[in-house]
Amino acid sequence: MMIIVFSGASAFQDQNSLIRGKVTDISGNPLAGASVTIENTVMGVQTDSEGNYLFGKLKGGIYT
Repeated sequence: MMIIVFSGASAFQDQNSLIRGKVTDISGNPLAGASVTIENTVMGVQTDSEGNYLFGKLKGGIYT
């Protein structure tokens, strides 16, 4: 199974920044319950039934 992750980031210098995206398989079907993490942190979420995920209340910066 191949996982493709599309994400967008909005990074400002406050605690209101967020990262959101969608996880799909190679056919473009959403992957529900997939784990998504931010490298070098302990932050992680699971995708919803449509493959969407959201990290909220992030400190502004660059995340991968």
